Amino acid sequence: MRAAGLAPGALKADQPLAGALLSVHESALALYLPVDEAPRGCFLIGTALGESRGDAKVREKLANGLNTFDAAFERRFKRAKAQGELDAAANPAALAKVASAILHSLALRSRAGDSRESPGATAKAGIALICAAVCQASGDANP
Repeated sequence: MRAAGLAPGALKADQPLAGALLSVHESALALYLPVDEAPRGCFLIGTALGESRGDAKVREKLANGLNTFDAAFERRFKRAKAQGELDAAANPAALAKVASAILHSLALRSRAGDSRESPGATAKAGIALICAAVCQASGDANP
């Protein structure tokens, strides 16, 4: 689970919210779509998901992996809210699941053979949607 270490580091960086989110998604894409290699996608999403149905240990690892990403995103959204980057009504836990869902989609589409540009555009569009809905007028909505 190399991707699991990406979120906490990138989200701790002292940069605007949209930039931090973009860093996580771009780092994940670098793993999912290595240059001059077949697309990898994500083990958690691509393999553990399918195997989790019949194996309780795999299901537990899947849940733990998903929760790790959610928790890292939620901490960053809480920090953004406390610093005034997010609207006071923003729900950090819900936003974390949306940011994680973007990662899931990138993993699936990478493995399915989407071009290198397509998942990157998806990540940028998702971040723009998150920020357009809840970011303050700091110009942070344009990753």
